[in-house]
Amino acid sequence: MSNEVAVNGMTVEIVDGAPTPVLGIITILSGSSVINKNFGNGVYLDGCQVQISNITSPDGGATTPDPVPVIGRLRASITQVKENWTLLLVTGDENIGLLNANPIIPGGPPVVYPVTFKIKITDANNTTLRAY
Repeated sequence: MSNEVAVNGMTVEIVDGAPTPVLGIITILSGSSVINKNFGNGVYLDGCQVQISNITSPDGGATTPDPVPVIGRLRASITQVKENWTLLLVTGDENIGLLNANPIIPGGPPVVYPVTFKIKITDANNTTLRAY
């Protein structure tokens, strides 16, 4: 892991979808820090909330999205680096546990297709500020 600190513009992706890959629209709900910045971009902190909506699993036939968005929280993996006593998020950090959704396989009758997945920071949008 390269340990770049996550800042405004970071990329969060859905990973480890089961039983088949999971797709969705990711929206970062938490604001970044206004105290510490890297080239004008605020850093993201432990517990950052992320909403995943329009969740589907086309490989499993579930092409109708789950009507209920899922909220996940990203957890910091580096425990020594803090901003105002809160841990910083870095590339590779993900949520604890699994997130659950229920996209639907269309047809008569429609069938709920339960899936689990995780969310993970795949790009910190920063290459100069690192945490160790």
